[in-house]
Amino acid sequence: MKLTYQIAAVDPYGSTSQQPVTFTIIGANDAPVLGADTGPHAAADLNHQEVASATLDFSDLDLDDTHTTSFGAPAFSWSGGILTETQQAALAAASQLTPVLADSSGTGSGSIGLTYAAPDSAFDFLQPGDTLTVSYQVTVTDNHQESSTQPVSFVVTAPPDAVCFFPGTRIRTTSGEVAVETLIRGDLVVTTDGRTLPICWLGRQTVSTRFADPLRVLPIRIKAGALADNVPANDLLLSPDHALLVDDVLIQAGALVNGTSIVREKNVPVTFTYYHVEVEDHSLILAENTPAETFVDNVNRLAFDNWAEHESLFPDGKRIEELCYSRAMGHRQVPQRIRALLAARASVTAPPHLAA
Repeated sequence: MKLTYQIAAVDPYGSTSQQPVTFTIIGANDAPVLGADTGPHAAADLNHQEVASATLDFSDLDLDDTHTTSFGAPAFSWSGGILTETQQAALAAASQLTPVLADSSGTGSGSIGLTYAAPDSAFDFLQPGDTLTVSYQVTVTDNHQESSTQPVSFVVTAPPDAVCFFPGTRIRTTSGEVAVETLIRGDLVVTTDGRTLPICWLGRQTVSTRFADPLRVLPIRIKAGALADNVPANDLLLSPDHALLVDDVLIQAGALVNGTSIVREKNVPVTFTYYHVEVEDHSLILAENTPAETFVDNVNRLAFDNWAEHESLFPDGKRIEELCYSRAMGHRQVPQRIRALLAARASVTAPPHLAA
């Protein structure tokens, strides 16, 4: 903008002289200011995709400015270690960030809505409880090419492994041996120490073998008599992380696999449901006459189909102390004496061509 003034000089005798003086005012454009992210934002499973959303607000003192938004390539941080270049490239290819701009024109304030999505299969390498943080640099730019950038992060958390019984597993109750899927809240189960406890909650977890790591979801088949005489009374199928009490050690079923008397069951439907029994404490109930742990609240119940039901029953949460037994989570943690015991039983109970 230019301002011109006529400047006049007058002497004592009345003579004058006049000249124009021009001032040029150069305005300064104010850059937009993008607010800091309040994340990281947790992703949730939706139709076999991990989806998360975030909103970044921005302001601009120049009310007439218009804006665009852009973002850079994603960066990844894995709680389980350092990602290889191949893993990072695969994650980048699978990740999609969709921005929606609500411009500030005329108001001085606007926002950028962000939706992150990636297929579940992109995260198959995560172990239960692992987190993967996905970060982007998001930029808002005005029509004078002034800009502001802020990082935004999304977190994908791998759900815990199923800790449950396969359908058809018979649980000992005061009414006899009852298939786990027919149990209801309030039914009385029998514990190994002789108590009868009401079921507080029966959890259900649907598993799809199409999208999950077979080693983490396929049930373990413990054949009749594999652990002791009449233990189990019939073949017992349960999830790999479900622990049984064997010689005073809680041993997760996956750690017991020996290829003969205890095997990973592959003949299951593509989609099936695990069932979890919860009582007032961490107890040992009898599943096919085998001491098996009830559920202990040390994993994320969001993995269960009916998690909302538990929330309504226990709005303040329900913490449970674990049993005071040592726990073997992997085969190498199983005491040698128990390995020897199970191997001896396997050699007796296995078919001749496997026992040799």
